[in-house]
Amino acid sequence: MAHYDFGIKSLEEFGRLTPGQFMALMKRQAVRFKHECFLSGMVAAQILNTNRRKEDDPVFSAWDFVPDPERESKRNELKRNIHSLFCMLRGGEEDVLKIRKSTIAKLTKAGYKDVETAFDEVFRSWKVEKE
Repeated sequence: MAHYDFGIKSLEEFGRLTPGQFMALMKRQAVRFKHECFLSGMVAAQILNTNRRKEDDPVFSAWDFVPDPERESKRNELKRNIHSLFCMLRGGEEDVLKIRKSTIAKLTKAGYKDVETAFDEVFRSWKVEKE
């Protein structure tokens, strides 16, 4: 693995690495991975943007395909909040759409972005089709 990922040719060479050098190699590997994701994202974004069906379909950038721990952390927090809020408000099955709308409105007002999409990711079976 060290040979392939870092270009280290022998176990002896690997053993001579200081912890700082090893961490620097790990950071370089992370940068290379993000760069590769960005390049792949350029192709994916071009394909998705070229094949948009409606004017209001989202426009993608290459950065949308690059992992971002901060963005993922915020997204997971939003999903936890959706789940918690929805479970606290949950009534009968006939109230699901009303509670869904209320939950989305409260979290949007609290400053979260793209709440409806996150809601649909948490509760896939209750997704409301747009007209």
